Order: sequence, then structure tokens, then C-alpha cells
Amino acid sequence: MEQDKRVEDKKARFILLITQVVLWFMVMVMEMVVLIVKQINVSEHMLFLVSINLITIVTILINVHNYRKNKKRM
Repeated sequence: MEQDKRVEDKKARFILLITQVVLWFMVMVMEMVVLIVKQINVSEHMLFLVSINLITIVTILINVHNYRKNKKRM
């Protein structure tokens, strides 16, 4: 039983690590988009708001998916 908890803890840590990597990658992509969009004169503030919303939505969806997955196991 204790070993099962350790395995699940490791899985949870791995999922969090993957989530962080994906979010970091999204931020890097958005920074590149900002550099490109600067040339066509779109507000950086608007792009920042869109990127924050996208990151928030992805994080929520990942957490909901993980919650449902863990709920099915129990």
C-alpha cells in the first residue's frame, strides 16, 4: 500500500514536471510571437492577456483530466 502511494507520488511529480515544461514552452512560443507581432503593430498588452488566458486554460484542463483519471482509479 505504501509502495503504491510512492508510485502515485512519482507519477504526480512527473505530471507536474511535464506540465511545467509545456507551460515554459508555451511562454517561449508566445515571446517569439510577440517579437513577430511587434512588426505588424499589435498591442503587446493584448498578446500578454491572450497568452495568460491560454496558459490558464491549458493548466485547468490538465488538472481536470488528472483529477478525473485519479477519481476513476479509486
